[in-house]
Amino acid sequence: MIDSVQIPADMVVNAIVVAMVAHANRPFDDAIYQVGSSVRNPVRYTNLQDFGFDYFTKKPWIGKDGKPVKVGRVKVLSSMANFHGYMAIRYLLLLKVCSRSQNHSYETWTSLRVN
Repeated sequence: MIDSVQIPADMVVNAIVVAMVAHANRPFDDAIYQVGSSVRNPVRYTNLQDFGFDYFTKKPWIGKDGKPVKVGRVKVLSSMANFHGYMAIRYLLLLKVCSRSQNHSYETWTSLRVN
């Protein structure tokens, strides 16, 4: 009897798509790709942050002005609660302040208007 093995299909499909794109405009070569996964040594989001930062620091995008685009580290949060807190402090508070100042300015302007 064969043991049932769970294959992470999304990883396999993603690897196939990446291999196709990598070789789209190149002559065929004898490239071999291996995809693996393990619960023993998982890739964490912080690792992805470091990989992305390192890659785009070494091979930067070139902007419309012909200059390399400088990248910064991506903020990686460990939970949805941390995400909601970060968004509230970083953006929601600022939006509320701006909204109140706009409403105050609009009310001031409308009260001064001559009909």
